[in-house]
Amino acid sequence: MIRQAKQTDAPFIIPPLYETIGAIGNTLAGTTDPTKTIEILSAFFALPNNRLSYLNTWVLEMDHQIAGFFVAYAGDQSEQLDRPFLDRSFSSESSKISIDKEPEPGEFYLDTLYVHPNFRGQALGRQLLIAFEKIGSELGFSRFGLLVEKENLPAYHLYQKIGYHPDKEKRISETLYQHMILEKRDEKIALNLPLDFLLI
Repeated sequence: MIRQAKQTDAPFIIPPLYETIGAIGNTLAGTTDPTKTIEILSAFFALPNNRLSYLNTWVLEMDHQIAGFFVAYAGDQSEQLDRPFLDRSFSSESSKISIDKEPEPGEFYLDTLYVHPNFRGQALGRQLLIAFEKIGSELGFSRFGLLVEKENLPAYHLYQKIGYHPDKEKRISETLYQHMILEKRDEKIALNLPLDFLLI
């Protein structure tokens, strides 16, 4: 079952999310300390109107456990959703931060997709990706975007096989990514490939 996340899901989502996004999580939290980063990101997860909010997160449950999740939001809202992180950095003693823009306007953006190691090999990533596109379509989007690390060639080629194509390169938190987009799902391209890898 795929459902929208709840505030109480934070302990099961934020640690693996941080593991997935790495330096981007440090940038958002304004610290490189892992414990503090998880604490700060968990606090934001419980709030609305930021990119990591539970309201922008959907989870896949199996056997009453969170087997995977994805975070997604409208590209047009990225500056608004990042503003709380910037405001915190300027109103606290944490390091002042600068956030690189990830999504493009007009797209439904897949910020993070994660499948728990205990549930990999079951094509759950495919289910999450289908849900991501379905939710975006229901919200009126026909363009979908995501980032893949330039060095992650298996993920890059896999996304190409299911219809995504490269748009532009972006440097986010000192790491080079390929921005990939899907503008219209080709029904002939079946989403039948396993997507159980980490991406940002």
